[in-house]
Amino acid sequence: DIPPSLYSNVTITSNAGCPNQSGHLNEGRLSFPSGHSSITFCAGLYLTLLTIAVAARSPSDAAAQVGLLAGCAPVGYAMYVAGSRLRDGRHHPADVA
Repeated sequence: DIPPSLYSNVTITSNAGCPNQSGHLNEGRLSFPSGHSSITFCAGLYLTLLTIAVAARSPSDAAAQVGLLAGCAPVGYAMYVAGSRLRDGRHHPADVA
């Protein structure tokens, strides 16, 4: 283990070689992946595949078509969540992809 006292002696005195053009350096430190969109896409994809698999086994064509349409809803909701994170300015587009 690294002793905590090692970190207490480290200070950043300048951003030499890293020009801060209109705050981009500080803005980069605020970027992080969106947990909201990650979870909803994972759960949405699972539910979509499950719904489509169940609909494919349906003996009725009408029930299968309804199941296929219903299977698209979870991924649609995940796209809505990702879009809302972007619209609200909470994340950069690369964070919700």
